Parts: sequence; C-alpha cells; structure tokens
Amino acid sequence: MRIAARAALGSDKLLVVALPVIPDTADRAAAREQARQSAATMLGRPPYAASIARLGYSADQIAAVSYELVQALVAHGDPDEIAAAAAAHRVAGADHVIFMPSGAVQRELMTGVGQLEQLASALLQVR
Repeated sequence: MRIAARAALGSDKLLVVALPVIPDTADRAAAREQARQSAATMLGRPPYAASIARLGYSADQIAAVSYELVQALVAHGDPDEIAAAAAAHRVAGADHVIFMPSGAVQRELMTGVGQLEQLASALLQVR
C-alpha cells in the first residue's frame, strides 16, 4: 500500500512520510500495543482515515486497526526494526521519512530526543 502514495502523487512530486516511532526492545508486546493505540488515535480522525482508505485499506481494516495497518503506520521495536520500516517507505518511493517519537514521549522533549539518538546509528543506514 505504501506504493499507492507514490503512484497517486506521481514521480514529479515530493513525498515525505511522517513515521511515528516507538522504540522498545525490553517489552515487545507493550511496544506493539502502544503502536496499535497510536494508529487507532490517528485513524480516529475522519480525514486521516479517509486518506488511508484512498491508499487501498478497507473499511474493516481501518475500523479494526488491523495488524497490517499498524505495521504500515507506526514503526516499533528495536532500532533495526524501525530502520527496516523506514527503508520500506523509501523503497516504496518516499523521498524523505520524518521520525516522530510517539505517545507520551511527545510531551517530554528530551525523552524523545534521547530515543531518536538511540536509533540514530540504525536510521543513518536508511538511504
């Protein structure tokens, strides 16, 4: 579905993906649940849900906040998993990927900066 965004825009437009990130290597289940909650919050906004539907996701996937949809919308896990999510967006045609600490981290700037610093070496490999 990531390719659908590039196809919709065409090759002559800039495609920038804002990717919420939830780095967590200690508790994978908690990271997955936080990613699901983050995706559910985004999909709770009708204009956002409509744009995701235009990319080819079904109403059922959106309503259920499906696993596939969470995987596409929120990068979570260890640094290599987050880098792989970013790389998938680049391969699909994104010109840039912006990493956004998600959830409670957004309220704590230095926590978010610290998490991005921990991810930096893996993320710098994504070109």
